[in-house]
Amino acid sequence: MSKSHAGPTPGQISKAAAELKAGRLIIMPTETVYGLAAMASDATALASLKAMPRPRGMPRPADQPFSWHAPGRDVVIHALGISKPLHLRILERLTPGPVRLLVPVADAQSAASKLGVAVGAIDANGEFGVRVPDCPVAREVLAESGGTVVAERLSAFGIGDGRSLPDDAEAKAVEFGIASVLDDGPTRLGRPATTIRLHQDGTYEVVTEDTLEARYIKRKLERHVLFVCTGNTCRSPMAEAIARQMIGTTGPTDVPTFVASAGASTRDGLPISAEARQVLREYGIEAGAHRSHELTPEMIDTADVIYAMTREHAEMVLDMAPSAKSKVKTLDSTGKDIPDPIGRPAQVYRETAARIKDCVAKRFEDAGIAMNAK
Repeated sequence: MSKSHAGPTPGQISKAAAELKAGRLIIMPTETVYGLAAMASDATALASLKAMPRPRGMPRPADQPFSWHAPGRDVVIHALGISKPLHLRILERLTPGPVRLLVPVADAQSAASKLGVAVGAIDANGEFGVRVPDCPVAREVLAESGGTVVAERLSAFGIGDGRSLPDDAEAKAVEFGIASVLDDGPTRLGRPATTIRLHQDGTYEVVTEDTLEARYIKRKLERHVLFVCTGNTCRSPMAEAIARQMIGTTGPTDVPTFVASAGASTRDGLPISAEARQVLREYGIEAGAHRSHELTPEMIDTADVIYAMTREHAEMVLDMAPSAKSKVKTLDSTGKDIPDPIGRPAQVYRETAARIKDCVAKRFEDAGIAMNAK
């Protein structure tokens, strides 16, 4: 039976943060592996981290930057000037979490100044390494320390297996002059973070897969847009088809966006209405073999944003999934309903489609979704 751990007390966490601020080394957990941490703004602390003895055959590459362990993604975006859409999506979808980002910075001096560190202290060749840990203890330490903290996996110094602290961790700390040890039991993942390099052109590269696989990362970065009406035979399939045409083929620096539609009160398998099919053809769009889909909790969970044709549809979505409140919106950004054209003349369908097109364009523009040139 595994040993039970109560975890560090608030007092122990505060003491560890104080030791960091005083320029001493501490051992702290993350969700991946345990790390040996130091305050990067303190030259003596950084020198101590670099001078820590390592097992023979495990030297640290001279040009490898220490990983800044940031308290949140917003401070990373601001300090390192991250602005490319796909890079921001990586921060949004994968942090906090088991990823280490290698971020190129055009002005290393400016970035270092924002972080209160010397150029070259935590960057190499204009590239900063950064993590946003998803571990409550680590987050509290970083928040209380109030500075730029860097860390390296503890096992690199021959202490423990990475996931757990050895029984003699406290003795090792005394031996090597480490001021504080925060024992939170085995880490949740027990493997190093996946490394992702962000490129200046807005693309990215998975350097090491480790905890997260490249295919998982690719799926996580996809944006899913869901349109909802009543029967999924008129309005929402028109919105889906028009949106798909607007998005077209995305480039390597765009966030991949996928669109779908569903009905809040329908059954699977109904064809798109003849009038809606005809109006789409007038836009140069073929509806193909569209069949209605009944809205499900799984669809709601997968979607990043849900555009409802009416306020009632939005309420129906929330009745099914109250936790989705932040991502449910009316397609019309003014909050007005888009009435059902079913049973009305062809001209009403044309007017409905034109309004849907304008609303989709406005919503996509506001959301920063890349669209084909008009």
